[in-house]
Parts: sequence; C-alpha cells; structure tokens
Amino acid sequence: MEIKQQIDKILAQRKKRADALEKKRKDVEALYASLKKVRALESGKNRIKDNAIRKDFYQTYKNLGIENAMVQVDDVLKTYDSVIARFSKDYLSIATIGKERQGKSQFLQSVSRLTNDVIPAYEGTSCTGATSVIKNDSTMKEGEIKAVISFKEQAELLTLVKDYISSIDPEYDCSDLDFDGIEYVDLDGLEEKVQGDADRTSAMRHLSNIVNHFIEFKDFFGMAPQTCTDPEEIKKIVAQNNGLSVDNPACESYFTYLAVKRADIYCRFFYDAGKVRLIDTIGIESTQSGVEQAMLDTVKNESDAAIVVTRPIADPQKKDNEIYKMITSAFADKAPEKWLFYLVNHWKGQNDQTVVGFDNIISSWNIAGHMIVDCSNEDEVNNQFMKTMLETLLNNLSTIDDIYEKELVEKVEALNVLMQQTKEKIDGLSEETGISGRNALEKGKECFNAMGAQLRTIVNHYYHEVNEPNYILWNETQKILNNLDVDINPGAEVIQNVANNNNVVGDDVWNIVLHYVRNEITRRFSLIDDKLEKENIRFKNSLIQVLYDNLSELFADDKSVDEDENPEEDKTAKLRMMFEKMLGDNEKYSQIYEAIVFLDNFQFNTRATIIQTVRSQLGIINPLCRDYAKPEINFYAGDCGKEIDYCLTSRLSLIEENLRHELMGLYNTPNQAFYAVAEEFYDRLTFASSDLSSGKITNMSDVWGYFFQDFSNIIWKDQAQDVKLLNDLIHELKALKPLLESCEA
Repeated sequence: MEIKQQIDKILAQRKKRADALEKKRKDVEALYASLKKVRALESGKNRIKDNAIRKDFYQTYKNLGIENAMVQVDDVLKTYDSVIARFSKDYLSIATIGKERQGKSQFLQSVSRLTNDVIPAYEGTSCTGATSVIKNDSTMKEGEIKAVISFKEQAELLTLVKDYISSIDPEYDCSDLDFDGIEYVDLDGLEEKVQGDADRTSAMRHLSNIVNHFIEFKDFFGMAPQTCTDPEEIKKIVAQNNGLSVDNPACESYFTYLAVKRADIYCRFFYDAGKVRLIDTIGIESTQSGVEQAMLDTVKNESDAAIVVTRPIADPQKKDNEIYKMITSAFADKAPEKWLFYLVNHWKGQNDQTVVGFDNIISSWNIAGHMIVDCSNEDEVNNQFMKTMLETLLNNLSTIDDIYEKELVEKVEALNVLMQQTKEKIDGLSEETGISGRNALEKGKECFNAMGAQLRTIVNHYYHEVNEPNYILWNETQKILNNLDVDINPGAEVIQNVANNNNVVGDDVWNIVLHYVRNEITRRFSLIDDKLEKENIRFKNSLIQVLYDNLSELFADDKSVDEDENPEEDKTAKLRMMFEKMLGDNEKYSQIYEAIVFLDNFQFNTRATIIQTVRSQLGIINPLCRDYAKPEINFYAGDCGKEIDYCLTSRLSLIEENLRHELMGLYNTPNQAFYAVAEEFYDRLTFASSDLSSGKITNMSDVWGYFFQDFSNIIWKDQAQDVKLLNDLIHELKALKPLLESCEA
C-alpha cells in the first residue's frame, strides 16, 4: 500500500476513534453540569445566621470534595478535547525544530519546492520571522501557491514588550503602557541597564527592533486573515529580510513578521504523500521571547511527529543536548522514540568530517530515526529521508495514539473511583429536624388579595399609557437628534487639525470624518438600551413588590424592601432563584413558579430595531452605500476644514429630519410591551389554573394560602430557615445522586 493510501486509512480509523470518544465526553460533560449544581448550593451558607447550623451546612458540603471533583472532571474534559482534536485531524502534522541557521528552511524548500520568496533560506542570517504551516495539496499544480496569513492581537505584542522590558530592567514601570505607547518606550534608559549581560543584550536587540520599527507594522495587529498568492508579497510579510548583506545597497529588512501569528501555505510537495503538513517553527536561538515554549506547545497540540534539523560543525554542542532533553523530558510519557526524528544536514565542503561522528553519537539517543541528508538535495530529502521517516511514523502511529488514549482512560478510571466515593458520602447524609410552622393560610390569602390589587393598578396604568411615547425612549432619542449637528459634527477647526497633523489628502480627511460620525451616531443610539434596561428592571420589580415584601425573610438581607435598598436590583431574578429551590417540580405550585419564570425571562430592548433604522439613514455619509454621493467640492488638505464642515452639516440635517420621521413608530413600543406583560403576569398569578382535565376548578386564593402554610417555617422563623437551608442541601444532593450515577465517566 502506498504511503498516501496508508495515511488516508489511518486518518479514517482515527476519525472513528474520535467519534466514539466524543460520545463518551458528553457523559462527562453532563457529570460536570451536575457537580456545578451541587457547588451552587454551597452559597446558601451566606443566608444562615445561626453559627452552628452554618458550620454544619459548610461541613456537609466540604466533606463531599466537590471542588476537587470538579478540578478532576475539568482535567478529564481537557484531555478528551486534546485526544479528540488529535484524532479528528484530516492530515498528519509534522513539526520542524532546530537552532537558527541549521538548514531547516532549506529542508522545507526541498520538500515543498517553495523558494526564498516564501520560505527564506539565506546563509548567515535569520530570515524566517513567523511560524509557517506548509500544507501539501495534491490538487494544486506544481509551482502554484497560496498563503493564508493570520495576525496577532495588540495585547500579544504588549505582553511581549513588557516581558522584554522586565527582563532588562525589573524596576521599569510598565503599568500604564498601552499598545500605542510602545513607540515611545525609553530605549536609551533601558540600554543603560544592559551592562554587557548576554540575556539582556539579546532582549534589548529585539525590543529595539519592535520600538524602532513599530510604525511600520502596528496596523497589522488585529487585522483579519489575509490570502496571498504572490511570493514576493508573502516574503515581505513573513521574512525578516531579502537575504542580501547589509552592505549591499539592495538589502531590504522587513518587520511585518512581528505581527504575524502564523502563515498557512498551500502547495504541492515534491514527494506527494497526500494529507501531510509541515510546521516551520521559529529557530530556537531566536531573540523572540517564549520561542522554546511555543515550540513545545506546537509539538503537543498540533503535531504527530517532530523533525530536528541540525547542521553540526562538531560533536553535539550544549544547545543540541538542551533541545534533545527539552523535548524528551516534556514528552517522556508520550514515547518520543516513536515520533522524534533527526535530520543531520550535510553541508558539503563545510562539515564533511563532522556529520558522521555526530550521527553516530545521536544513534544512542531515544529517537525514532536519524539520517545524514543534504538539505539542498531534493532527491535525498524526499526519496530518502521523507519516505523513510513517513514509513517509520506510520508503523508507529497506532502505538503513539494508544498512548494518548491510555492516558485518557486512566484519568477516567480515577474519576470514576472519586465519583463512587462521592455517591457513598451522599448516601450517608441525613436531614435535620425542622421547626413546625404556624397555620399561614389566611396570611397567604391576604398576600394574594394585596398582590391582586397592586397588579390591577399597574395594568390600569399601562392601559392608559399604551399609545403614549415612552418617556425614556423619547427623551434619549430627542437628546441625540437635537444635538446631531452640534455634538457629533467635530467642527471645522478639529477637521482642519486632522488634515494638518496627518499626511493625508483632503478626500481622505472627508472619509475619516464620515467614519467617525457614523460610529458616534450609532454608539449614542445603542446606549439608549442601557437606560431602558434599568426601567425594565424597575417595571418587573413593581409587579412583584407585594410578594417580595411578604417573602423578605427568604433573602440574604433578611429584611423588607426599604428606602435604602437598591431600586435597580433585579428582585424578580432573586425571587425565581428562591422558588427554584423551594418548589422544584412541585406540581401544586407550578402556576406560581411559571408566572415568576415568565416575568424573569422578559427582557425588552430596542437596540436591534433602532440600529437598523439609524443605519438605514446613514447611507448618505457612507461611501460603501449606493445612495452615497461624493460632494462636488474638491477638498484640499490645506483648507478643507470649513468645506467639510459645511458639507457634513447639511447631510447631518437631512439625517436628523429623516430619523425624526422613521423613529416615530418606535416610541410607544416599550409601553405596549409593559402593558402586555403586566396583563399576562396578572392572569397567571391571580386566575384559576387553566388545567381543567380533572374537572375541578382551582381557586388561586387557596393555592396562595396553602403555599404560605407549607413554607411557613422558612418564611417567618429564622432558625427554621437555617435548618431548611441545610436540609435543602441534603435533599438536593440526594436528588442529584441518580444524575451522578447516570453520568459516570
């Protein structure tokens, strides 16, 4: 069977293993969800005032070891994810590792037929600046190329710069340093701290590159992935230079690579083994911070094998031994002798006398294979090394995969033992004896009557407001529209300053101002929902005020609502949480619970509708829209402020006029929604149950009376409340025990 067919077969087998593991992972995920429910109960101790009962409550929870169990389950889930990701890949991934200037890039050129424009391989200089993933695509023509380049986020460079600064001068204050401030880092002051130290010198060299050339690559951070097919363009993004000596007038240095996260390069390999990709890692001796850890992470998370490319000039040097120990130590339990390969680069005429001796020494190392190869010789690289390496790897891959799955199985077995212990502890729990409550039937009916009266008043209020504009939505909208051409228009002076302080033409200034104005308009309208959200909470709180007051002792503050209470606190959510614990699946009070859930789930906002309406009117200041027309005035940077201000003012006036008309239909929607919800909530809480299958009519006044009677102990008795909380924990734990059993890992 050809190697290509073998790879396809192995990948298909792996996919089946991944599918099987995915099903088992769902059970562990359900187990994790169950444990989270148990952990959520622990917060109940904060509502217990009796010290002895609170101590019992906490000890009951602590003895179960839930926190430890969740840590263990989380570790199992992460291991599942790692193994499933390994088995789900539709390719074999091989990392290439090595010191700088060892021929790694030359090796990759020989495999992929790519040139220096894409994978720089110049002598005497470090040219590969970014990690590349070179993917064999059998469907592509020879010489055809495509690169998808992704970029880092600003925070990543900021962290890197701070690391460099701290390594040079630990006392340097970086606390206020932001991304744009990188350009102004005090290099002269830091240079004084280097003092000949080799590590600080290395860090200083790279930090200087970043700071001195920051303006050249800063805009690439956070940019969307970019697809390139031009080798020259790819080189300028991923390489550090064009390979010429600094003394050569044609020498060019590039710094965009500092913003590159990785480059995925597609081409047809010289030796077409099918679904194979090579990861070109940054040279180990690079001055970039974190390179060694990044290499280990690449091997761990993305690779099926690794090739160390080395061009020895003598016996294994200190760094050679360090790389070997670094990899074999990090993966001691993952059988590196099955997937770690060494390519000893024969640099003909330079290291003829050393490659054989070096190869003989590493033959005793714990690796899968090694071979002396001239990296520049395509025949040797492909028909000897690559073919032999792939054959060896494919023969070992099943064993390697078994090791990864065995680690997962062992963790699952250990988790099962722990969960069995937890279930046994739950079996041993017993509930405390609570305090019998007083007959609260009449109290419940009194609450029902007061609540009904309050709700009727609220429904009647919104009935009369239903066709009136909501005052918050109206006021906030008018506040924006009334000042549209004053607050949002930056004005002629500001516009002229933009033109004067930036190397841009007048038309660019016009576009910049348009971008700012559009964003500012939509930003201000989007903030309206923050005000409406507060009104939404106040509205819901008003509907449950009587009930909340009557059940005040159920809450952590253990007091009725008063003037000191936060009016913007969502009391409906608190009431729902309390009912969830009290009622559970109690069918007797399902209508009460459903009413609270309905009210808690109600969320009113206008953001989507308003933004849609506003954006529909911004076409005249959006060059990307069809109804945009460029002003007939030619803007010149030297005196464009007044002209742009004039054109913008006229367009903002038109936008204001159109928005006043278009938004008219939205102003009464909040009041309409509040009226509908108030009416629905009133029906659910005060009218008889809609379930008539039994032939009996349920009087909701009686339901509320029975509710208060059944839960009188925890409504009015502090000690009874504390005991009930403890018993709730025990009861919930016992209720969750079947879940723990059904979700066994």
